[in-house]
Amino acid sequence: EDPKNAPDIEALFGELILLQVLARLALGDLKGARSAMDIAEATVRSQPGPLQAELQNDADLVRAEAEILLAEWRPEDASEAYLRLLDGAEAEEASAYHQRLALCNDLLGDYETADAHMESALGAAPFHLAEDETNAIVEEAKAALPKAFQEALEQIAVVVEPMPTRNLAKSGGNLAETPPDLLGLFLGAPIGEPAAPGEPPTCIRLFTRNLERVCADRAELAVELQVTLYHELGHALGLDEAGVDAIGLA
Repeated sequence: EDPKNAPDIEALFGELILLQVLARLALGDLKGARSAMDIAEATVRSQPGPLQAELQNDADLVRAEAEILLAEWRPEDASEAYLRLLDGAEAEEASAYHQRLALCNDLLGDYETADAHMESALGAAPFHLAEDETNAIVEEAKAALPKAFQEALEQIAVVVEPMPTRNLAKSGGNLAETPPDLLGLFLGAPIGEPAAPGEPPTCIRLFTRNLERVCADRAELAVELQVTLYHELGHALGLDEAGVDAIGLA
């Protein structure tokens, strides 16, 4: 093979690590993602000075680290990494980074900065519903359920709030299975089952700012709220993901 046509391993290194990290995070393997990143960072540190400096600024490696930090519920550190990525990013990439920065700032409770990033990403101000409008959509979704499911839902508190927290995620179990951009979360014992010692109270939580971030308007949000509520109700009935799909609640 002509060396001139051989792939540039140095250029591919960051891309390969990013793909590995994203794949592990998609599988809920946060520990494996962090291990892969640690090995990559050790490899970078072992390189000669100029190459080491180049790899430390490789956009794919920075993004891989940012995604892990976010999955670890470290939004402040993740925000710093995404801000690094914005410098010199192409328009499409910049839009994606602004959206991740919006998520980071939402998690930090800085909704004004989050909205500014979403406006940069979308080219328009993001939309938000008033609390009473969101509650009305939730009530409409409840009323649309078959009677048996309505009766089940009456046994569970439904909490509507802006964003999830790390403490909620820890209550939900594996941090990698409760990412910061989750739309809803069921906590506690399934209906009809006794609660384990220390288990949180049974409830369904819906996260409005995450829901709004993935929806274009009120009509789309109404659909997504209903889907999320029904999905979490399926878990409250003791069903796994396949079971939720099977009964048509997802």
